[in-house]
Amino acid sequence: MAKLVYAESFLRDAVEAEPASAVGAAVHAAELVADFPGIGSVNMPASVRERYGDSVRKFSVPPFLLVYRYDADLDAVFVLGLVPARAAR
Repeated sequence: MAKLVYAESFLRDAVEAEPASAVGAAVHAAELVADFPGIGSVNMPASVRERYGDSVRKFSVPPFLLVYRYDADLDAVFVLGLVPARAAR
């Protein structure tokens, strides 16, 4: 299992997330991603790529996208954001 690192941007997104139950689902998804870092999609909406860069992946946690980056050298998953899927263009 890769080390999980939650960025401040994710924590800010989590505080604002509605429904609040989605945050628990997002944390569970992050743990899954830590076990299988390649599971997420690299097919990224332009707005997400602009905000987080080209090396990110997404994992669907309805109604959100969990945005993360895996660093193989550090064996760490950096959880960067929780983006409303409908707002991601």
